[in-house]
Amino acid sequence: MVKGYTWNQPCIVQAATGERIGGYDYYQNLMLWALPAALAGEDLAAPCAPGGLVDRIIAAGREAGPTG
Repeated sequence: MVKGYTWNQPCIVQAATGERIGGYDYYQNLMLWALPAALAGEDLAAPCAPGGLVDRIIAAGREAGPTG
């Protein structure tokens, strides 16, 4: 059964149904920021710097405005 937990991996799921029964593991989501930095040979501070990946993503979201 597909639950769509791709970006919010639950810490504990019910094996029989796949239902989330406990919290989130946000440390797993750090790979979204760490992997591009590692591939570029940078430390994790680089994407967070002005003009870095995180800064550009936030700026793009602000420019796009609300979607709802």
